Amino acid sequence: TMFSPLPRTTAAQAYRAYLGMDVSKQEGLVGVPGEPLDVDGKGVRDAQCAGCHATLDPLSYAFAYYEGIRGASLPSLGASGRYDPNRPARVIPGWSDPQSVLFGEPVSDVVAWADTAAESDAFARNLVHVFFRHAFEREPTVPERPRFDALLESLAADGFSANRLIHRLVDLDAFGGLAP
Repeated sequence: TMFSPLPRTTAAQAYRAYLGMDVSKQEGLVGVPGEPLDVDGKGVRDAQCAGCHATLDPLSYAFAYYEGIRGASLPSLGASGRYDPNRPARVIPGWSDPQSVLFGEPVSDVVAWADTAAESDAFARNLVHVFFRHAFEREPTVPERPRFDALLESLAADGFSANRLIHRLVDLDAFGGLAP
């Protein structure tokens, strides 16, 4: 997904996959003061863009150090995903090493980004949601919300165990089991 110098689509996809929030639907917007910087001159400071990009651009900076799928790398794809500490300065004329931020927390790189995401309530909620949707092929109904919330609350106590979460899902009334 990294077809541009500042990989906004990669960061947006990671935000969706890890946290279940879609920036394009204005979900999970946590603007960073002074953002967007518009490091690549794409006009994201315009009023109609700035609201989302004040969240999206700081999410993207950590991903800028990785080669994406573009240009010369397409024939072999051998360079795709490779870390290059000089990449942003080479491909983004306005690059000044801005701080990547997730949920108001500075993150130094993609690994720290993933760690910060995985430690969030949004990640836990998304994890339960993904398992619920996979098990039932639908969203939780209004009457099921208390049980969904109970699954979420039990996740940390269960050590974020997928095995334990599956057992709790199977025990739900929707599967004909006992309510947790």
